[in-house]
Amino acid sequence: MLTLSSIVLFVLIAVAVLPLLLVGILFLFAQFNLPIPTKLVDVVRIALNVAWSVGAILNIVGGLALAAVAVWLPVHNPTRTHLVLAPLLVGAGLWRLWRGVTAFPRKG
Repeated sequence: MLTLSSIVLFVLIAVAVLPLLLVGILFLFAQFNLPIPTKLVDVVRIALNVAWSVGAILNIVGGLALAAVAVWLPVHNPTRTHLVLAPLLVGAGLWRLWRGVTAFPRKG
């Protein structure tokens, strides 16, 4: 399981960093007054869309997990603190879920 989590973490970091690296390459092309290849611009656009979509999926999963833990915790450990914080955590989880759903790139 450690290997699987390491692979997932590596892939998520690569998806987040690759668009930044490609934008840096575009910046270098512009600084040295070189013609910017249109294929590179297309790859940057695709990489940014993939990174944005992966971030949206992570927000959806994280929001559902946060809301689920907020519902589960007071049921299994009904202390006053958990009863007070549960509605706040449910709200935060649903907000994160909403941010993930609305963050998908639009066609057009």
